[in-house]
Amino acid sequence: MNTMNALAVLALVPAASGFQSFRVHAPPLRLRSSPLGAGSRSADEIMAGPRTGDQISPACGQPLEVIAANWVACAKLGIPLVTQNNTFFKEETYQVAVQRAGGLGLVLSEVWADEDAGSDRGVVLVEEVVENSNAAKAGGIAVGDTIVGVFGASGLAEGSTTEGLNWDSTVDALGAVDGPEITLTMKRLVKRGRINVRVTASTGENLGTFNCPSGANLRMEFLRRQLPKDEIYDPNTMRFDAIGNYGSNCGGEGSCGTCLVAITEDEKGLVAPSKGTEKKALAKQGRPVRWRWSCRTTVGDGGSVDGDISIQLQPQVRFPDEQKKTEGLGV
Repeated sequence: MNTMNALAVLALVPAASGFQSFRVHAPPLRLRSSPLGAGSRSADEIMAGPRTGDQISPACGQPLEVIAANWVACAKLGIPLVTQNNTFFKEETYQVAVQRAGGLGLVLSEVWADEDAGSDRGVVLVEEVVENSNAAKAGGIAVGDTIVGVFGASGLAEGSTTEGLNWDSTVDALGAVDGPEITLTMKRLVKRGRINVRVTASTGENLGTFNCPSGANLRMEFLRRQLPKDEIYDPNTMRFDAIGNYGSNCGGEGSCGTCLVAITEDEKGLVAPSKGTEKKALAKQGRPVRWRWSCRTTVGDGGSVDGDISIQLQPQVRFPDEQKKTEGLGV
């Protein structure tokens, strides 16, 4: 360890705390075995502090090696850290300003580092937020978060990005910023919400329930589960974008309006209202407000909220007049 790194370590954790931050010399995706100190706080307690930007989701609660495994592939390529399992996880980024006098109060672990000579790529995660430290008082930082940017009072003019960098480079960046306060841009792996979708046929027959990630496109989920296309598109419903044209569809481009579904239950408001072409078309044709085009419908907002919705396929087949409406874009 060079002199600059040694000095930077002292700025991370106050000497009086009894904690030390050091580089982990270990094979990829292995952590040192020492337990967290008794003074560490839970993710819920840390989240209670003030933060800048929008409210961020709680940490995913996974072990550090699991979090690192989601990001290592991107770190190897030197690109922004994005989860390799977006069915169950997603990333959120936030900023927090931390006072420097007495040390930040963060214990960092390098859980993966590129072993190629001269490479600075790695994954460094927060292993602990020391109780009553400056980081704990600033709020927001949780175990498992990674520092992706370090900035001083002048913002981008004073600081650097640290996303996907190893321990040495991260600590060097922390020590290179002057002033009584440092702004950290943090990235967090959070749980993606899961939505249970109960499906009934136009006849009311229960076709079962499937589970999908929040933010999923409803039509794509139908196709993934090999729902027959004649159950997604009604061949007897006139196309909105081609009046007089029956028996065909737009293939999911969001223009024909033949993949209608009815949202029959959505207590949490997980299905956002229609917009754009879909909204204009549904209004022009006088469709019920709970009817949607499955190709334009997302289930959940991509956040961390779990929930349940119920839908009915092809609600228009029970109403012949709804199948034969001639209102279209050109009318």
